[in-house]
Amino acid sequence: MTVHASPPSGDYRVPCCGRTLTDVILDGHTTTLAPHAVTCGRARHTVDTITSDALDQLYARIDTLERVAKSSKCHAQIIVQELETADAARLALRRRAEQAEADRAAVLREAADVAETVAIRLHAQHDIGGSTGAYEAMTELRRMADETQPAPPHGHRPCCEATIGHRPNCPTNQPKDRP
Repeated sequence: MTVHASPPSGDYRVPCCGRTLTDVILDGHTTTLAPHAVTCGRARHTVDTITSDALDQLYARIDTLERVAKSSKCHAQIIVQELETADAARLALRRRAEQAEADRAAVLREAADVAETVAIRLHAQHDIGGSTGAYEAMTELRRMADETQPAPPHGHRPCCEATIGHRPNCPTNQPKDRP
């Protein structure tokens, strides 16, 4: 018959293996107050019952756990640095994309201005067909420039650039406007 250490007063888990007292009883096992009589196989050592081999095993296990914890901490620090670098790159790319859109809009507006100048010159030369085509090109170029930088949708709230956590004055933390 398997014998477990009795739980301390008020506790429902046996200290030797952590099982609940109910599980121990349902399995037909028994408990004892005498630590030397515990036979569950997962007995926890006390100062009186531990052997030097068991103590060496515990120290080896502690060393292993400390190395694993140190390695995990170093790995986590590397991951955090990589995430910060990736986030900075993402923000830089977003800014470059916004700048490219602004540059595209500026080029389209400049082309529209040139088309308007051509339309005026053709109109002055009484080339109504050419003038009309140049005005149509100008209108299309200005429409494309306007679409390049769309206005934010109604009720749009600017988002901060934080990816982990937000400051108290962050727009994402403010109450949303009711329509």
